Amino acid sequence: MGLHTTVTSQLAVASATDASTAFSMQECGARLNATEQRLEALTCELQAMRSDGELAPRVVALVESLKQVAPKVMDQEICMRELHEKVGHLEAKAAMAAEPGKTS
Repeated sequence: MGLHTTVTSQLAVASATDASTAFSMQECGARLNATEQRLEALTCELQAMRSDGELAPRVVALVESLKQVAPKVMDQEICMRELHEKVGHLEAKAAMAAEPGKTS
């Protein structure tokens, strides 16, 4: 009976070890899955940061261009206003010339 007891206890230990190993493998699998998800999130965040880094110089260049264009647009607005005034004066003179009975 001693040999049977020894074999039985060795089988019990082996069975417990297999169960423990299986549990450890499941735990490692779960941890690996969680790590992969975190790595994917970090990869996405890094790509967004790279994209932002590439966009920043373009925005700076655009701002500089707008700084150069803004005064020209304002000058254009002033010129358009002056032209509207001149056209208005010319229209008034033309209307007065078309009515010969009126004197100024």
